[in-house]
Amino acid sequence: MRITARFKGDKELEKKLKDKSNVKKPLETFLDLARTIVTRQVKEYSPVDTGTLRATWTSNLNANSKPMTATVSAGVVYALPLETSGYSPRGDGRIPFLRPAIDYWLRNKDQYFKKLGDDIEKRYKK
Repeated sequence: MRITARFKGDKELEKKLKDKSNVKKPLETFLDLARTIVTRQVKEYSPVDTGTLRATWTSNLNANSKPMTATVSAGVVYALPLETSGYSPRGDGRIPFLRPAIDYWLRNKDQYFKKLGDDIEKRYKK
């Protein structure tokens, strides 16, 4: 699943943003926060039978790629089929588990986007 965000503003802002050095660090912090929150939530929401799925969730931030990427992935092959199965877990957790983790991020995104904007603005005022 891929989530893409694009930012557009007036011409003056777009001209300023051509100097990407002022945007790189705040954007890196923003993506790191996103991956951390989604990883924490997906672990919490993952069903626990043996605990293997919950234990294998990992995340990675690649700030040197163009575009920057943040990934969250499971280390077991049955994660995606289980996500879409409709199966009812016997232990803790719920199914689906990845979609609710992303939805959690999206419900709270405004506060994170505001912080990103504030961080970028601070860098331009320096």
